[in-house]
Amino acid sequence: EVAPSFSRRDGLLRGLSSFASGDNSKHAESTLSPDREQSGFVTDKGREQILHGSRLCSPMDVAFVGDPMYARPKSFEFKPLVKLLVYLSNRFNVKCGFDKPRQCKLYDEGSSSNTMELAKEAEEVNKAALFRFNLRFLADTRNWFMFYLIWKLAWWKFFG
Repeated sequence: EVAPSFSRRDGLLRGLSSFASGDNSKHAESTLSPDREQSGFVTDKGREQILHGSRLCSPMDVAFVGDPMYARPKSFEFKPLVKLLVYLSNRFNVKCGFDKPRQCKLYDEGSSSNTMELAKEAEEVNKAALFRFNLRFLADTRNWFMFYLIWKLAWWKFFG
């Protein structure tokens, strides 16, 4: 078995390209990621592994904790529209019986929830309903660009 080299002059990830390709990708992922709890949080042993440099922690390995509908607005979202659409989504879900009534407060707005509360909330959401309305995608500026492009193409095709 070939282990990746992590010399400074080669860069941290240079030896990983051949090691993480093909059938070895799952093995590479398990040997390079730190120890985690069942909930996905890094354990104390995992923190030590990261600090000593024996394991890597990629930002792509980090999952969002909590209800994704109430996540803070992203850079590509229009913030006032996010608040309105989360409110409307919540109202639709309560009216249809998909979700319980809750305060429509995004996580960055002075929420005092700790990570364990957010993890429990995410588990409740996953268990509670197979479907619920989430209109938040309408606040994404990239989607508005696509809507505009489709509208222009349709206008050109049928009226122009």
